[in-house]
Amino acid sequence: MESTGKLSFTNNYNYVPASFWYHFSAASGVELDAFKNPEIIEGNILGTKKLVETTSPDFVKLMSDGLFHYEFNYQDADDKRVVYANLSPIADNHPWLIKAADLVRRQKQVIGE
Repeated sequence: MESTGKLSFTNNYNYVPASFWYHFSAASGVELDAFKNPEIIEGNILGTKKLVETTSPDFVKLMSDGLFHYEFNYQDADDKRVVYANLSPIADNHPWLIKAADLVRRQKQVIGE
C-alpha cells in the first residue's frame, strides 16, 4: 500500500485513540478578545505546548481562544431566524483571518505536525 503521508485511524492500534479539549484562558466565552488582550494567544500557545508534552495525546484539537469575538459581515435582521442570511465572505487579508492562521501556525510549531 502506498503511503499518502496522512495519519490514518485504521492503523493497528491496540487502544482507542484519545485526546482532550482544553481552554487555556482563566475566563472563557465569546467575550474573550485576543485583539484587545494578546496575552490570551500567548497563554493558548504555552498551554497547548504544556498539555501535549504532559499528556502525549494521540491527536490534538487546536483551540482558538480569544478569536471567538468576531464581527461578522452581516446586517442585523429583525427576524433572528435569518440573521446569517446576509453574511458575506471576509477578505483574505482580514485581521481576524490573519490572526487565526498565525495562531494555528504557532500551535503547530509547538506540538509538531
